[in-house]
This record gives sequence, C-alpha cells and structure tokens, in this order.
Amino acid sequence: MHYRFSVSNAASHFVDVELTIQTDGNETLLKLPVWRPGRYEEGNFAKNIRNFRVQDINGKEVKWKKVSKSSWLLKTNKNDTIKINYQYYCNQLDAGACFVNDEQIYINPIHCCFYTDANRGNACTVEIVSNFSRVATSLTQTEKMFFLLRILMNLLTARL
Repeated sequence: MHYRFSVSNAASHFVDVELTIQTDGNETLLKLPVWRPGRYEEGNFAKNIRNFRVQDINGKEVKWKKVSKSSWLLKTNKNDTIKINYQYYCNQLDAGACFVNDEQIYINPIHCCFYTDANRGNACTVEIVSNFSRVATSLTQTEKMFFLLRILMNLLTARL
C-alpha cells in the first residue's frame, strides 16, 4: 500500500489522499478504523470522507459500493493494482485527530487511512506532497518526503 497526501486548498481543511493497493485481482474490502488507541468509544471517521473514487492504473473507473459505515467493497475486475482517491476533512486540532491549514498538515492515520484484511499490520509507504520544509514524525524516512508506516498508530505532522 502506498499513501500520497497533498493539499490543494488548505482553507477548505481537506487533505487529498491517493491510496494505491495491490488486490491480486480479487474483490477487495477496504476498511476504515472505527476507534483510536486511548479512546474507549466508537468513532465515525468515515463521515469526513468526500469525493471517493476508484480507478485502475490506466484511469478506468472501478465500481465500488459502501457496504457499512466504515467499509467499501471494490469490484476490481481482475485488476491487480487499484488507485483510490478521496478527500478527508481535517479541522480538529487536538492530540488525536487531523488538521490542515496553510501552516501545517497534521494527520492521524487511524482517522483517514484504509486497510484490508490482507494487509493489516503490514508496512506501507507514505508520501507527502507539500511546500513545507519540515516534517515531524516517528515514521522512518526512506527518502525526502517518503516515509515507512509500520503501524496505523503513528502520527504524521508537516509544518512550515
């Protein structure tokens, strides 16, 4: 899995997310967590997603269906590689949520990063596309603005 985070309009408080996954050509169930560590309550992180779309690597639309509050079923049509694009609303600046403005990108992957049963617990890569000069994270940096996400409990913050 590879996540690419960018911000096209910071004033809107939306982060643009592109997720590339390998599916082995099978239908794939994407899941968004419904809780975060340290909170003993169910969250509804999916409410912050808009403009959800799925394509194969050639840009052809892939059909999908939301099957529960926090799960999407992708009809991959035997495509091995799928790209999922969506926007996530980030306007809650506290220790565990997500926030975006013209000075920082603060991302908690628990809120906005999908997983599948097949890749749960596996490492994935994270790319940050921004003009920010500093990044504060516990993630392992593999190259400039590329990081290795080992578990979905790390926080990612980019600042001017």
